[in-house]
Amino acid sequence: MSFGFSVGDFAGTLQLAWTLYTKCYKIAKGAPKDFKCLRDEINTLHSSIKLLQHDALDKESVLVRAGADRVEMVKRVMRQVDVTLKELEKHSKKYESLGKEHSSSIKKWWTSVRWSAEASELDALRNKLVYHNGVISLLLTSCGK
Repeated sequence: MSFGFSVGDFAGTLQLAWTLYTKCYKIAKGAPKDFKCLRDEINTLHSSIKLLQHDALDKESVLVRAGADRVEMVKRVMRQVDVTLKELEKHSKKYESLGKEHSSSIKKWWTSVRWSAEASELDALRNKLVYHNGVISLLLTSCGK
């Protein structure tokens, strides 16, 4: 009997969240405060996904026993999270120089300027992460966690 979940439903998204968190952690030393908030939100999301994965892979969990509708909801949420993380990944490449010790001060300054210009777009992505964390939290809470 299939319970609707596999490790693959979570593995790629978990790995992407962890990769983004480690990149952000390195960059955060010289980054604006908003970037540090983004880093922390990614870390929270990574932890939330791990908890959801644990519950989803437990065939005795309330989540799995809730049926096909709940399984599909979790898969839909994970697809949305993955889309958000991939959007964030595109942006993360632009700010890598903030975390490099040997990067020139001019390059760091330019990156900071670019950060300011794109702050609203990155804030929107951070808000999506907050939303995803809330949805996952609700899923876990409704399943007795």
